[in-house]
Amino acid sequence: MHYSRFTGCEGTTDFKGASEVFDMAIMLVLVFHIIEWIRLTILITVILVGVPWLIVYNVLSINLPFGMIVCIVAMATGFGADVSCTEA
Repeated sequence: MHYSRFTGCEGTTDFKGASEVFDMAIMLVLVFHIIEWIRLTILITVILVGVPWLIVYNVLSINLPFGMIVCIVAMATGFGADVSCTEA
């Protein structure tokens, strides 16, 4: 069963336990997406304005393996959390 940050943990009415389990995975996915937005903004600037920043775009490609790792971590956290929210 897939658990959400807002599902709540077994025996509790608040979401603090679930939030503690899922916050790190959500933060890592957020960092990945912010870096990707920056990469795409640089690419659009290179294409439309002609600014020679393509080397910065290529350097930020290191984000792609990070994104794959983050995807695995987020899925493992989401599908590996137990009902009591004690561990992911």
